[in-house]
Amino acid sequence: MTTLLLPRRGDVVLVEQGLGVVRFVGNVDFDEGKHIGIELKGSAIDYGCNGSYNGVKYFEASPNHGLFIQINQIIRIITSEEILEKVAILYDIVSGKTINSNFVECSKYNEILKENQNLQQSVYQQNILIQNLTKENEALEAIKS
Repeated sequence: MTTLLLPRRGDVVLVEQGLGVVRFVGNVDFDEGKHIGIELKGSAIDYGCNGSYNGVKYFEASPNHGLFIQINQIIRIITSEEILEKVAILYDIVSGKTINSNFVECSKYNEILKENQNLQQSVYQQNILIQNLTKENEALEAIKS
């Protein structure tokens, strides 16, 4: 039989609704057994709460960012080491260091950005040329008439 680890307040967890921080662990008035109060990070959910249920405040959360779950609904607890590793990778990308990752390297991003700017400039110049040719064509048509 697998024993589930009880998360602690402040742990980061992955649940079906997204990533969140454990804000409450304990018994509640509205159901049997231990419940976990999660403050979801990111988008609000339609059925979320603010950490209250039936007028009882269990934890603080922004409106529609709170969620009560049972321990078996936690997909996994994310360690601080895992979070730090991901932040370090993002920092390396943002600071322009070349690293192997699933993200676009900063130098490649800059190349793509420059190419996009050049294409926008070319389209702008072509639009001006089309406008000028249209005016010339209209002038020629007026002379023929």
